[in-house]
Amino acid sequence: MSGVQGGGNPTSEDPRPSARAAAEAASPAAEEARVAAAPVSQPAQPGSGPPAAAHHDDGLRNRLLQKKVLRPAVLAALALAFGLIAWWLYPVRTQLPAPTYTTLELRSPFAVEAVNYAVYQRSGAAKIAISVLLSAGSPASPPPSGKKATLIVFPPVGTAFRPCPAQLCYHLPGGTYAWAQPLNFTQAVGPSLFPDVAGSGMYASFNLDVKAGGFGVISDGATAAAAIPKLIDDGPGSPNLLTRYNIRAANLYDWSTFPPAFANGTDAEWLEQMISSGDIPDMVATGINHASEARDNDLTFLAGALVGVAGGALLSAIQEALHAND
Repeated sequence: MSGVQGGGNPTSEDPRPSARAAAEAASPAAEEARVAAAPVSQPAQPGSGPPAAAHHDDGLRNRLLQKKVLRPAVLAALALAFGLIAWWLYPVRTQLPAPTYTTLELRSPFAVEAVNYAVYQRSGAAKIAISVLLSAGSPASPPPSGKKATLIVFPPVGTAFRPCPAQLCYHLPGGTYAWAQPLNFTQAVGPSLFPDVAGSGMYASFNLDVKAGGFGVISDGATAAAAIPKLIDDGPGSPNLLTRYNIRAANLYDWSTFPPAFANGTDAEWLEQMISSGDIPDMVATGINHASEARDNDLTFLAGALVGVAGGALLSAIQEALHAND
């Protein structure tokens, strides 16, 4: 049996790569093909990954800050603003006390036609101007001696005369004062002090100063009250009493009790007639300014509505603050 020279079985596999395959693997073209086929890693893009998460945290923090602080603060500021406006609009009027009255005691041997009592209010004080007019049947010239007339003024308790001379002013027990004024009648010259009554033209007048605010009259623009003095007459006549007060917008009041005989934008005057010898009782004349009262009602309604809005805004502010972390 003879063997095959220089070789083995042509079908058997040689585990070693052939020289041609090794050369192809080592060629530059093969290397480029492997690089092209390999997956390419993407470079990190700016703003992706952790930077994007940081941006999201900043937005969430701003929203939380707005919910916790800004909204409640704005709502609370609105509640305060509406509350202050309501407080400014609300009309504050306290119940006015009834004014106290003055008593006048007339001691005259002559018949007196009228007594004029006027009060002029000043800052913390008041001036009382009193005039006495004789009746037409009285003597045209009272005798200088013998018969004398006197008017005694009793102001409300606690009201003092300023000044208080000893020969005219008396301090009585219980904190009261009295002023006894002798009446020296003279003939009137010029315009009459009593345009509403007719007398002899003989009159006497004097002024008194008292330390008091709102003496005999009280008003606040919506309501007013005036104290009409009490007049006691010890003489033969039946005098009339004219009372005059300074009252702002007196003609705009509806004087339901004892309407004045005259009223304008600054004053009101009342006239009382003494039916028989004796006295004229004191009384209080009251008035209501209906236009001012209606305005007060409108302002009260508006202030109440604003208080409701302010309360709602405050409640919303509290709710926003309590639920900020929800």
